[in-house]
Amino acid sequence: MLIEPRKATHTLCMEPTSVDFSKLTRGYREISIPVDWGHIAAKWWGPVDVQPVVAIHGWHDNANSWDPLMNMMPPDLAFLAIDMPGNGRSSNFPSSTWYHAIEDIMALRAICKHFQWRETVTFLCHSYATGHAFNYAASYPDEVKKVIGIDFITPVGVTHQTLVKSGGRRLDRSIDAVATGLQRPAKTLAEHAEEYCKANNNGISLEGAIYMLERSMERAESDPNLFCSSRDGRNSTQFYYSFPNDFILELAKQIRCEYYVIRVTLPGFAERLELMFKGKWWGPRQLQPVIVMHGWHENANSWDPLMNLMPEDLAFLAIDLPGNGLSSHYPSSTWYHIMEDILALRKLIQYFQWKQAVTFLCHSFSTGHAFIYAASYPDEVKKVIAVDLTTPVGITHETLMQTGGKRLDKTIDIVDQSRKRTAKTLEQHAADYQKAANNSISLEAAKHVLERSMERSKSDPTLFRSTRDGRNTFRFYFSFPNDFMFDLAHRVKCEYYVIRATLPLYVEQRELTFRVEEILRNSAKKFERVNVDGKHHVHLDHPQRVLEQILRWLEADDALGKSSQSSPPNSLAKAKM
Repeated sequence: MLIEPRKATHTLCMEPTSVDFSKLTRGYREISIPVDWGHIAAKWWGPVDVQPVVAIHGWHDNANSWDPLMNMMPPDLAFLAIDMPGNGRSSNFPSSTWYHAIEDIMALRAICKHFQWRETVTFLCHSYATGHAFNYAASYPDEVKKVIGIDFITPVGVTHQTLVKSGGRRLDRSIDAVATGLQRPAKTLAEHAEEYCKANNNGISLEGAIYMLERSMERAESDPNLFCSSRDGRNSTQFYYSFPNDFILELAKQIRCEYYVIRVTLPGFAERLELMFKGKWWGPRQLQPVIVMHGWHENANSWDPLMNLMPEDLAFLAIDLPGNGLSSHYPSSTWYHIMEDILALRKLIQYFQWKQAVTFLCHSFSTGHAFIYAASYPDEVKKVIAVDLTTPVGITHETLMQTGGKRLDKTIDIVDQSRKRTAKTLEQHAADYQKAANNSISLEAAKHVLERSMERSKSDPTLFRSTRDGRNTFRFYFSFPNDFMFDLAHRVKCEYYVIRATLPLYVEQRELTFRVEEILRNSAKKFERVNVDGKHHVHLDHPQRVLEQILRWLEADDALGKSSQSSPPNSLAKAKM
């Protein structure tokens, strides 16, 4: 392990210890820490005028898991044993979001900011939670004094191959998690405890399981002798966001605190979206449409010029991705990552229950969505047609390490910042957007796109405020490492077509683009890239330059209707829904 902190030790625990849970009597203060999505519950042990050690429980546990140890601690030491979100008595995340390791780190950050401690923090962790402290210490190396981990050293790693192979199944499991979580069987506390012991490979005694589960149970309304779990079942799916093993090694290099590990001889472990989509349906409703996705900071309006040139017998569904255009925002307690958009995309496709493989038409950032979806569900995608991007925007481990802590803080602050929406004229908003896009879009086109993501100011109807969710800006924290893109590319089996503008807004790393395209030439059913004159938004300002290529790639689809090159295309301006 490449940890090089000031001190690092590894202790082997040889004998288990039995506890009489009926004699755990030491007092503590039950506290509630306000957060944007509700509260974080915790037990404060010891003096309240001393900065406490932050104690974090393991997977599926809660703050009760620390009670036996806390009863043995000297009374002059302070500990804050927290219930992580969705566990114990802490608030669950809203039903439309999911549990990832980074969200838990944000919760830790919110706790530290709430108390405004002046000294560096010390973490006492068990199992899975050691990964949280590990990530926190790597993100804020100057703000952590010590990490004491029991039976874990790092986050649970994953290989690219494992993640790629299991990606589709895990996404489907995440979507089902909300519905599954509503089905809470009523059982005796002993029955719940027996199941928990079994799930943990008997790494906990039955008495210990009963004691701990008392904090995450509520009595059944039908029978007061039975209990239902109050723990959020969606926690079980967060391993989809495990970090690649090589990334964990890079994180380890950032750690500067003292780092201590207690390892037992028999470790227990060997080393979804409720959103409203808005969109425009162009063409016949009885046909399965091409799914059309917009670029960064945009919405379905960005495709209007091209859609108005399309033959009327083709069907297109141009969607507003979550937080853009007229689609719903994520709740204020969660954040935007690329995989959330993939989950939303999956849910949309399941909603329509289309019988044929899907075709994507994408611009810029959304090409990454189609790329990942095609790799996750290689038998369910027919074609990807991408305008001015080939893959998701990659990131190196070094870049992520250098900016990780700052990005986390910026993400936490964004909720307050997003409430301060400046009122301007539509022309001023368009000029700002044009500048942000490096002048790759005309002022007229920028105004047309922004009309779908603006609302009039109540104080001055001549001014407008953006309705777009500003949190979208920070999703690049979850960009994938470049080498992971190569593993994904090997999974893509559909036809894959790329239109490249001569002056693209984003100059991708040549190695990433060339290597991915080389892989796609072998893995994809067909691969073709063509160059056109124009800038990054060529499809918006000069749609006729990309029309012929897109029609050529689509016209063989019987399900979409056959376009006629001899007859002029018909305007569908009144067909959008």
